[in-house]
Amino acid sequence: MTAANADHVHIEANGPWFPNLAEVMDEDPGLLDALANEDRAGRDRWSMARFTTEDLPLYVLDRQLSASETPLPFRSAAWLMLLVGYWGGIATQEAFASFGTARGADELGVTAPRTLSADDFERIHDWLARAHDALAGTIDDQIALLDELLRLETQIGVVFGAAYTVGFYVPTLQPPPVGAKPDHLAVDSEMVVCSADRILEVEYKADVPRWLTEWRARQEGAHTAMPDRWESVITGGTEQADLRDLWARGFEVAAYNWGADSLQGWTDAAFVPMLEMNLKLTFQVEAVAHAAVAALVTREPEAVRRALQASFLMIPSWLGTAVGIGDTSGTRPRGRPATA
Repeated sequence: MTAANADHVHIEANGPWFPNLAEVMDEDPGLLDALANEDRAGRDRWSMARFTTEDLPLYVLDRQLSASETPLPFRSAAWLMLLVGYWGGIATQEAFASFGTARGADELGVTAPRTLSADDFERIHDWLARAHDALAGTIDDQIALLDELLRLETQIGVVFGAAYTVGFYVPTLQPPPVGAKPDHLAVDSEMVVCSADRILEVEYKADVPRWLTEWRARQEGAHTAMPDRWESVITGGTEQADLRDLWARGFEVAAYNWGADSLQGWTDAAFVPMLEMNLKLTFQVEAVAHAAVAALVTREPEAVRRALQASFLMIPSWLGTAVGIGDTSGTRPRGRPATA
């Protein structure tokens, strides 16, 4: 990271780039710098690490999900979210090396060191290519693809991914037998209140972004106004997954992945910032889930389009994180502007 002058931040976006990524997203360093400087202008002290792994995705989602804002260009936003995931993965890799690895990450092979190639990004390419096709098609194309992603039982699935991220707070905030938090970690057990049997119901002690509040209200309003259609979206068709089951399953996987002795090596000094960083991801995935459900209930074209784009922006973030965890030669931007 360098400072072009005393008042301007310039970020060297040292993220991965391969031809298959270039087919579905655009590098946009000018947009990245603009968002960094917007972020810096509102703070007395500015942190490159906080911006690139925590606050950048909030800016992207703010433009995408706020009714009063114009979304960023989708291809550029996808690149930004890839950087967010990749840099966050490197930060997670560093934390795992210092404090211990989550059980699930080890068992899935995510932590295995590797040299990156285009193959590591083929899933991102394929999903984003499908999103571009749907966005260029009809509203029915967009609804069908959004519904498919809503019901996918992996972390990139809208409801499962939200449940996994929210459910992460059960093993990390609660001691055994409910969770896996060891006695030496002192955290607020009510930082996040959630349950495997209460789909899309999450309570936070922290203030939440306006777009989360807005889409939560729109989803709840759709439920009230069109209860039968809302229920059909939740339960799905004969061959489709019930979203309540996916929500419960996401909690189960989070409890397993962060269970056992995953937290024994952590210290409060590292553990609390990790929880707070994850909280910002939780805001994102919960808001996207509300948006997707609301859009499928109301079928309003603008809501469907915004929800579809937001859902697909999370894919490079999720999959980029897994790549970053394994890329032991990768680095993330460091340093501060000259005047910080």
